[in-house]
Amino acid sequence: MKDIPVAIEIIPSTRRKKTVSMEVYPSRVILRVPHSLSKTAIYEFVEKRQKWLVQKWQEIQHRTTSEMPSGGVRRLPPRQVFVHGRGYELSHVTNTESNRIRVQQNGSVIEITQPAAIPGEDLTSQTRMTIITWLKQEARRDFLDRLQRWSRTMGVSYQDFRLKDQKTRWGSCSSAGNINLNWRLIQAPEWVIDYVVIHELAHLTELNHSPAFWRIVRNFCPNYEDAKMWLKSNAANLLAW
Repeated sequence: MKDIPVAIEIIPSTRRKKTVSMEVYPSRVILRVPHSLSKTAIYEFVEKRQKWLVQKWQEIQHRTTSEMPSGGVRRLPPRQVFVHGRGYELSHVTNTESNRIRVQQNGSVIEITQPAAIPGEDLTSQTRMTIITWLKQEARRDFLDRLQRWSRTMGVSYQDFRLKDQKTRWGSCSSAGNINLNWRLIQAPEWVIDYVVIHELAHLTELNHSPAFWRIVRNFCPNYEDAKMWLKSNAANLLAW
């Protein structure tokens, strides 16, 4: 459409949808519309929201390029960690009355409370391991919620969920219905995590990567190609931990 710098994909709903919804991604905009809505009505809907749409797309472009660098091992600032594709500043606080390192999120800052008695080199190693443990806890909580939500939406049931520490794959689904997800995915944007979850849940219906499998994935994740591209571009970044 005129003056909109991104492709717009229109998906007529197969359900009794009465409203138009708009999803903005780095390389496309997805419009989910009632099946009976005319092209003229769709055009008018987009025209009225053109300014907002362009601003939103530019914001996403900026976040995608600046918050999580693409390609190669990322050079993180020494006081930053990523969750859901967003960089959080690390705040180090010394507690002389404690002998343990603790991590907690406070708004846009991740606070690390650490004892003064641990030598510098050991402190760096222990702090790293504590952050990884915290990221795994966040990943388990986040992934379980997504699995439950998407399994209901897709009408499938999985047997068990395991959080994995892998360097070669983001997730897997066994023939017994067990879902495995790589904890490092917690660093990726939420729409990318959703793709991996949907991908693995789709294997409960189609165990291979047949055209039928990809039709299921596309039905619930129309931007799956963007997500695959994002993971390919940022694999080294995610695996740096």
